[in-house]
Parts: sequence; C-alpha cells; structure tokens
Amino acid sequence: MTKKQLKIFLILFIFCILGVSIFYLWDKGEQKETENQAVLNLEEISLVLLNSHSSPQAGGNWTVSFETKGKADLTITPDDPGTINHLDFISLTCDKEEQTAQILDHDVIFYPNWSCEGVGKVTHLVNIAGHHTLFFQFGNQTAYAYNNPDSVTDSFTDESKIATSTNISVSGGQVKLEIFDPCYGTTTVQDASGTSYSIVAIGNQCWMAENLNIGTRIDGANEQENDSQIEKYCYEDSEANCDTDGGFYQWPEAMDLPSSCISTDCSGQVQSPHQGICPSGWHIPTDSEWTTLTDYLSADSQYWCGGNSTYIAKSLASTDAVQPNWTTSTTACQVGNDRATNNTTGFTCLPAGYRDTGGVFYNRAKYSCLWSTLQDSATNAWYRRLYYLSATVVRDGGSKTFGFSVRCLRD
Repeated sequence: MTKKQLKIFLILFIFCILGVSIFYLWDKGEQKETENQAVLNLEEISLVLLNSHSSPQAGGNWTVSFETKGKADLTITPDDPGTINHLDFISLTCDKEEQTAQILDHDVIFYPNWSCEGVGKVTHLVNIAGHHTLFFQFGNQTAYAYNNPDSVTDSFTDESKIATSTNISVSGGQVKLEIFDPCYGTTTVQDASGTSYSIVAIGNQCWMAENLNIGTRIDGANEQENDSQIEKYCYEDSEANCDTDGGFYQWPEAMDLPSSCISTDCSGQVQSPHQGICPSGWHIPTDSEWTTLTDYLSADSQYWCGGNSTYIAKSLASTDAVQPNWTTSTTACQVGNDRATNNTTGFTCLPAGYRDTGGVFYNRAKYSCLWSTLQDSATNAWYRRLYYLSATVVRDGGSKTFGFSVRCLRD
C-alpha cells in the first residue's frame, strides 16, 4: 500500500468512527427521551370528591364537585340499576367552562384524557325521588357520590337566634336539616354466592347485621391454604352452624390475600377500602372504623348501661331472638345479663365462638371475635371481641391463624 493509499484509508476509517459515535449518541438521546416520556406517562393521579353526599329533591339539580390531579380517562356511572333514567345529564365543567363529554350506554359519562387544574363539576337533573349513586373512575382512582334527599324543615322569623349553623343550611327564614342514611334506603345486601344479609345504619356507617357466610367448608384441623377459592370453617365442622352463626376465616382468607400472609407482613397489599371476601361495594372494617363505631356509641347515652359510657357491648350483642344465645350472666351490664335489653343498635352481634390456632373450636355462646384489616405484626392482626361476662367491647391482637367471624362495612 502506498503512502497516499494509506492516508486515504486512515481518513475513511476516522470518518467511520465519527459516524458510529454520532449515531450512538443520537440513539441514546432518543432512548432517554422515550424514558422521560414513560415517566411522564406514569405521573401521579388522584381523585377527590368535594361533596360526596348531597340531598337535592326530585325536579332539582344535583351537582357533584371534584378535583383531579394528572391526566387520565374520566368515567361517571350511575352505580345502581335503579338510578338509570332517574337522572338526566346536564353538564360537565372544569373551572366553570363546559366540557364536551361522550354519553355512553346506560347514561355513562366518558371523557378521555381528562385534565383539570381547577374544580370539575358534573350536574344531573333528578327526575325521580329516591336515593341515587354516581360512581367516579379516574384512571385507577375511584369514588362514590350519593344523593340522599330525605330532609326536614322548620321555619322561624328571627334568624339572630341561630347559635351555630353546623350541619344545617339557612335560606331566608328556613332551616333545612339533612338526614343522612348511610345505607341509602336499602335493607339487605347479597354476597357473590347470592346469600342475602340484613344491614343496619349506625351513625354514619352502614354495617352488615349478620356474620358473613361464604365459601367452601373445610375441617378445622386444616389450614385455609387454597388460594384459588374462598374457604371457611364452621363451628364443630357443622355446616348448620355456619347457616346460623356465619363462617370463620383466618385473617388472610378474610382479606382475600395469599395464604403466605399468615406469617408475613402484607400491609403493602392492603387497600383502602379493602374488599376482601365482602360483597362488591363493601369491605373489611379497618381498625379505625371499628373505633368510629365504638366512639359513636360511647358518645350517646342511649347505648350505655348503668350510666357508664364504656359499657356499650350490650347495645351491639344479640338478644335471644336469634341463635345462638349468649350464656347467662348474673352481673348487671354484662352481655349475658338481662339479654332482652341487648341490641339497641340492631348490630346483632352473635356469640359464634372461634376456631383456635390448633384447629379446635371453642366458646360458642360466650365469645364473638371480628377481624379488622390492621396487622399487629407479621403474624398477628387486630380484632374486636365481645364476651358474655364483659360490659365493654375489647380491642385485641391475635394470631392470623385464628378462625374469626367477619362483618362487612359499606364503602
């Protein structure tokens, strides 16, 4: 090779190296831009309803205000079949500017890639009196809005005599007191197997008034380890006892979590609310929701016994009208004493007993143990306990391997 040829070869080689380097840097830039775009597409989204409970009457407009963060598809659906055609869509706005939404089958409102920096509002005309529900879905965020139109009114001429306006609205010379029914006029709920349960409103909560009874019975000597189906225990391995008392469930089974959660911390898998094995629209109560219930009862003397605000267990415990009956106690204010005065709340807490960690059943007619979603440790979870020789509702932590009863709470 001559010097001239060698020189040309070196020049061409250098140009090739430079070309490859430039292409590599351009490609990395494109990849980085794609990665940045992926991060942008995964931006945090949120949905908050500003007035989830309203009370417009038939013929009035029902407006629900909400705030969103980020961008995602927005869907607003009449949740109960009875609300379809009971509501007429009027408008969807963002910061008072009307937005053009798609109206799908069954009056579903759909707005793709919704993004609103201010307050969004959706307005319907209420055609028919009654309780109505709207289900909001924004990306993976969900929420419910309720129209509960029951109210009472009173009139007066001297508005200066109103000391406060908490939970009331004043217009002219009229005070409107809104009555909130957390069960929205319904009296029963069905689980996935078609079994119906009575429900009861206590304060601002709507509870099942019966223990959950769903799943395939297995013997108490076995663990609930089949993650492909719901398993339950029945006292003394008798299906007849499940029919009256409800089933017993280990904590992971009640939560519909992997059986491995029996001995590991699964708090990262607990949602809010957490449906578990409850019917759709219902959930396993959190520890704080149990406390909300007991605090409500302790704040109202009609649920006390003996003038003691902590003696509220009798107000939750069942009477002899349902089986099994609580064991008799001779001490005033204990659950087993004067059982005819029990159950002033309608909660109807049954002494179903429990399945012990060793697989043996104990204390039917004496104890009621009800799970919460909150873990006490990797192996324990919190629950509430009623006992025939106690006047109080006890908060306690127990092994997740116990088989306890389940009460569901409406979302």
